[in-house]
Amino acid sequence: QIYMAMTRMKNPDDKLYKDGCRAMISTVKAKDPFWSQIKSCNYLQNVLMKRECLERGVDFAVSLDPSGRLCEGSTENLLIVTSQGDVRVPKFDYTLRGTTVSLVLKLAEKLVKEGKIKSAGVADLTCEDLLTAREAAFVGTTLGVLPVREVDGHSIGEGKPGSVCTFLQLALMQEMSTRADLRTRF
Repeated sequence: QIYMAMTRMKNPDDKLYKDGCRAMISTVKAKDPFWSQIKSCNYLQNVLMKRECLERGVDFAVSLDPSGRLCEGSTENLLIVTSQGDVRVPKFDYTLRGTTVSLVLKLAEKLVKEGKIKSAGVADLTCEDLLTAREAAFVGTTLGVLPVREVDGHSIGEGKPGSVCTFLQLALMQEMSTRADLRTRF
């Protein structure tokens, strides 16, 4: 069986890419690792996280697991550029191995080769890692790489999109527009 819900896609406002989005740490606990690693029709936690955002007047939320590790947004992965210059996403042991964030990690390797960042990969991340990051972004198929300017009122880096996230967004858009193998076929 196939269940499908269709709606007209509404792209994020261009201002969010220029200025960065506002985020929060969700009070909704992350999905159990088993459920976080598969696509299913169980979106209750996702919906509750989005409702929290609307109630608090922020754009996105990120969940924490019971150990206090950063997980993911309601429908997107999280990426940070650490204060040491490493691009990191939460481990795929307890988050969805997103196809877009996986591609973005590969694109970040170009920055490693150019010496603009030290490395790119997965790690256990905490709120402290996020709040002390140089840059942060939500990454997803419909978002691309959307920079985060603040979390719970605390500025991330300089409080505006940084060069790494800007490069990754442009590189991702270039890949998606020129590589037919990355496009969904019906």
